[in-house]
This record gives sequence, C-alpha cells and structure tokens, in this order.
Amino acid sequence: MTMQPEPVLCLESAEEFISIGRVDWYVTKSWRKLHAVRDEDWTGEHRADMEQEWAVLSPVRLACGRVAASVCIPGMFSRMGAERCKGCCRALGYPQGKGSPKNDDACRVLLGLPADGGGLCEVLGDEERSEEGE
Repeated sequence: MTMQPEPVLCLESAEEFISIGRVDWYVTKSWRKLHAVRDEDWTGEHRADMEQEWAVLSPVRLACGRVAASVCIPGMFSRMGAERCKGCCRALGYPQGKGSPKNDDACRVLLGLPADGGGLCEVLGDEERSEEGE
C-alpha cells in the first residue's frame, strides 16, 4: 500500500485578510455586531494568526475602543443581517446601519468605491465586458 502525501493547504495572506476586513468588517466571539479594526492596531502576532487560521485568535483593539478576545470575517449572510457597531461607525465616520460597509452606498463612498453598489460591471474585468458587447 502506497502512502499518499498530505495535501498542502494554501493559506491566504495577512494583507488579504486585512483588505477584506476593511470593507466587510469583523465579528467577535459573540457574533452580535460587525466591528472595524484600524490598520495601526494589527500586530505581528495578529498577522501570524491571520495566515494560519484566517482569523485573529489573540486580543485585538476594535475601532470603538473595546478589546476583543478574537475576530473573524463572517460569511455573507451573517454580514448582511448584522448591525455595524455604533462605536466603530462613530470612530471611523461611517453611517450606522446594517451589513458590511461595502454594501452600503454611503459607506462605499467613504471606502473609495462606486456609490451605486457595484454590480456585474464591477465584478467583470474589462476583457469580459468587451466580450459581452459593452
């Protein structure tokens, strides 16, 4: 019987985790609200967690000032229904509301994204749009 090698997992980068978190925000262990983390509050330990676990498993300061034991990026349906933390919104100058900032037109402007909510044209690359006759 020949032993097959274990598959090698290709883990994401810390920078990708942070980049996605800027527009989707994070949840703590309670999963009650979406929270933001300022870029300057990430440490080397956090970055190591991100690359190994695709989550931060050590205490991290949230934009609202609270310290969470851990944070992760929730799935799409969890993000859509979750309220954004009022303190994080206030600290970053975002309007209060529900869902990821990238799905709120007022937040999209603050993120430097088109205010129309994107749509198919934003998802498709220029080559794909030209193939469809746009």
